[in-house]
Amino acid sequence: MLGETEVNVKGLRILTNSPIHVYWNMFAIIAIMYEAISCPIRFAINFRSSTLDTAHNWDFWIHYLFDAAFLYDIYLRVNAYAYVSFDNGKNQTIVERGLIWRHYLNSEWFRIDGIASIPYDVFALIFGHHTLFRIPKMIRVMQLPSLVSRLRQKLDDCLAITMQESSASGLMMFLSTILIIVWSSAGWNALRFNESAYKSVYWALTTITTVGYGDFTPENFRETLYAVIVGAAGATFTAGIIANVTSFFHDVDISEDNIDHKVNSVMVSLSMTCNGIIMSEIIYQPT
Repeated sequence: MLGETEVNVKGLRILTNSPIHVYWNMFAIIAIMYEAISCPIRFAINFRSSTLDTAHNWDFWIHYLFDAAFLYDIYLRVNAYAYVSFDNGKNQTIVERGLIWRHYLNSEWFRIDGIASIPYDVFALIFGHHTLFRIPKMIRVMQLPSLVSRLRQKLDDCLAITMQESSASGLMMFLSTILIIVWSSAGWNALRFNESAYKSVYWALTTITTVGYGDFTPENFRETLYAVIVGAAGATFTAGIIANVTSFFHDVDISEDNIDHKVNSVMVSLSMTCNGIIMSEIIYQPT
């Protein structure tokens, strides 16, 4: 029989059912999205104004605040985040600091955190190009699918809130759509000095969705190559969204032809029939 063993130790430990996991996952998603959106936009603005080598403004302090939060999260993952291990038929909550440390170092999460936590801004102080040295931080985008999946799991484990898998997939598609539109429009805006941000977003939407009205067309080889890349990536992305939406409506089908609906109906009918028989025996039992 499965059991759970929990060992009490001194010092800070964040157990797997702590609501802190929910709040951190939500914060991390917001912080990563902010970094992934603001960096390309700032790159396009500074590239157009020829200030890419020296640009530095107030919103960098927001990035530094997020950097500090992620560094503190690394500290907690090394020292305080307990995890569950299945061993000898039991779920064991591991709280020993050495095991926590090794578990985190052997994870893919640590590799991404390691790259994103390098102080690139120190190099920017020496060489300039502050905007360019923020771009490597965008590697945390690779953590978004895991964060959404963890958020769904922790909502159930920590707060007893059920988040359907379809809702998690929808959230991930929404975040991905925002990113691909922002990235595509920022690149086009950087290449086309005479077009506004609104027109760049419009071009990105029509290209990604393969509509292609033709009212904004490439004027040189760079723009043509960029349009081909965005068009190919957009077509693949749009096909993926359509496939996911189709799968979603297929999964929620509860018509009479749905096998799960049929099984549930039979079980309910049997339950009602059995209850009726029992009640009849009780009422008409001869004295």
